[in-house]
Amino acid sequence: SIFTYSFPGKTAKDAFRSVFPSLYLSKKLKNNQELQWNYSRKINRPGFMQMMPLILFADRQNIRIGNPRLTPEFVNLTEFNYQAIYKKGSWLASLYGKSIGNPLTNFAYPSPDDSSVLITTTINGNTQYSLGMDHSIKYNLRKNWEWIFNVNGFLTQIDAVYDGVAYKNTGFNWTGKFTTIYKIKKEISIQWSGNYESPRIIPQGLNRSNYFMDLSVLKEFGKMASINVTLSDMFNTRRFGTILETPDFTQDYSRRRETRYLKVTVIIRFGKADAMPRKKPQGRPSNSEGMDF
Repeated sequence: SIFTYSFPGKTAKDAFRSVFPSLYLSKKLKNNQELQWNYSRKINRPGFMQMMPLILFADRQNIRIGNPRLTPEFVNLTEFNYQAIYKKGSWLASLYGKSIGNPLTNFAYPSPDDSSVLITTTINGNTQYSLGMDHSIKYNLRKNWEWIFNVNGFLTQIDAVYDGVAYKNTGFNWTGKFTTIYKIKKEISIQWSGNYESPRIIPQGLNRSNYFMDLSVLKEFGKMASINVTLSDMFNTRRFGTILETPDFTQDYSRRRETRYLKVTVIIRFGKADAMPRKKPQGRPSNSEGMDF
């Protein structure tokens, strides 16, 4: 089979789809406070594994196939932000709304050859809407001890049509993250982080919750070298799975990868220190719902 995709197309309406504007406005207030508003339109293209048409066997009852017919999803995002900087930290609160056209989402259906076998693929849904609030707090407990917290809650609605059958689902999702960095000495620091993602809505059901913690130790050797030892998923809790409920079938499925491992990273810098590229400041955590593929 041959698959093609033309973007933006030849009509004036299609040409407008190729415009991706961004607008950012801010107003500084007293006492290190600031109000912000922004709007942006973005495009997210399907990944290689989502489009690859080869058959992947997870087990005897589950097969995954990529979908080369996929088209990009288009995201419209608007945010209202409030930021305050304090003596020992900062607070950023956001109220946001998001609409996605042609959302990329997982979809499962029984095999035409054997109804006991489920085939999972990725499809383009019709629309997806999200309305949520995000809070990020940074607090310096001591001069050498920093805590960062983030909580993001959002209501999501997604609908899709497959083989003439309409699917629609609505639900509340939330995520929580924390990171703490403790400097034992100027050149030695410990970082502990944790992540939790609640079950996430998909057209036929939901993705299972996911949670894990990481621990790392960083040792600096002046400005020219460093070594970082990281224990990923230290309690071996990270899992992936779905709970699907349709008129044709019900499935409760979970799996896991080898996510608990020890990683040692050694960095040796060459040249003058002031010639090294500087890290860009990190923005606030993304509001993207994200999916596991």
